[in-house]
Amino acid sequence: MKSTNDTAEMARRITQALDELPLPLAEVAAACGVSPQAVNGWKRTGRIGKDQLPKLAQLTGRPLSWWLGIEETESAESPRDAAIEKLIRVIGGRSAAEIEAIADALDVLLRLGSGSTDLTKSEFVIPRPAKKSSRAA
Repeated sequence: MKSTNDTAEMARRITQALDELPLPLAEVAAACGVSPQAVNGWKRTGRIGKDQLPKLAQLTGRPLSWWLGIEETESAESPRDAAIEKLIRVIGGRSAAEIEAIADALDVLLRLGSGSTDLTKSEFVIPRPAKKSSRAA
């Protein structure tokens, strides 16, 4: 759970970034897939959805590390930080089941890359997404 200081700091960051952005609030809202009222709520409360933060970060050109208050130890964004941000963008908007499948596949790839021999054949089978029923009303 976030403390009051965390949400107050996030509200400050959101307000600062939006004030510096040369876009109307309605365009920011549309780009993030929310209403203008939701964007005003972010500014007021410092609470923003996990799907909207990567969109806002991309829109403002600020790295996720800035949004999350992570101190940068290097003068420029490290390749590791860029890779983490890419992963966050890839999983953004996906269901919990899809994220779990992505994590499992990534684990298998990492173990393969390290030369692990403890992989089973079933770990190489990628399950197909469940079909949605299309019943006529």
